[in-house]
Amino acid sequence: MENLGSLATNLLRLLLGPLQALLGALGLSLTDLETWTLVVAIFMVAAGLPGLLGDLALLRRRRHAAGTVVEIETDSDGARTPVIEFRDHEGQQQRMRSTLPTNRQIGDSARIIYDPLKPTLSREAGRPVVKTLGFFIWWGFAAGLLIFVFGPWR
Repeated sequence: MENLGSLATNLLRLLLGPLQALLGALGLSLTDLETWTLVVAIFMVAAGLPGLLGDLALLRRRRHAAGTVVEIETDSDGARTPVIEFRDHEGQQQRMRSTLPTNRQIGDSARIIYDPLKPTLSREAGRPVVKTLGFFIWWGFAAGLLIFVFGPWR
């Protein structure tokens, strides 16, 4: 078992080598832990950026529509999320999958905001507490990782 741990450690150090060399060329000398923390933070920013940019587009060009819950999806953890249909400004039927858990039932109404240039870019309107909480948890954690790596104590 100790050999397996040693092998894993050596493999991870081997993977870090090129990144640490690049960071060294930029004048940064990071420990293995700091380098892995930076990698996780970069992936979090990269994963969160498309959603953030989509939300910003919605804020600029948003249109409102009334929608109807047509389906409830349940994930493996038991969280229920609605599938909502609505008509865009041209009268075309659109379908969106909400990412917000719900206790709604099929047939319930829902308010939607969407991008008129790309109606498939849509979100449930309202529910600001859940959305704000998710935003601050995701971006706060990413910022915390970056502060750990580049904080003032360096």
